[in-house]
Amino acid sequence: MFEPMIRKKQQMELNEASALLQTENTGVLSVLTEQGYPYGVPVNYAWKDSVIYFHSGKQGLKVRCMQKNNQVCFTVIGQDQVVGEELTTYYTSVVVFGKVRLAEGAERTKGLMALCEKYSSMLDFEIRKQKCESNRTANLYVIEPVQITGKKALELVSE
Repeated sequence: MFEPMIRKKQQMELNEASALLQTENTGVLSVLTEQGYPYGVPVNYAWKDSVIYFHSGKQGLKVRCMQKNNQVCFTVIGQDQVVGEELTTYYTSVVVFGKVRLAEGAERTKGLMALCEKYSSMLDFEIRKQKCESNRTANLYVIEPVQITGKKALELVSE
């Protein structure tokens, strides 16, 4: 279904790719517009229980694109260090192909809690829970991965 990575030596193990998804703060969600153009937009997200949660407004281009076509690509860049004298970049990245859907009910609350836990952990748990359960202004989406591929610069590959 998906092409295998050409530079297999640089491919991350799934647990390493998962760790990168767990630790980074921003990913780029890519969707396809009705006109056939790719549209990539940065979003904050949470990786929990092998799915990606992110929130959004209830309308707009991103929402219309996801309603029309639930196949998405989500990219996260970890390390990104340009090494000019070596004419290279030391990088780590993960690309997730998956299917996106709107979360509702308990799943919506779970996703919002995962986001609050990641970005607002300094708040008391009960305050976070109350804010998540009472939030009616945001949509919460779930990306169920179909394929996850992590890659790192050759210089970061341990022999």
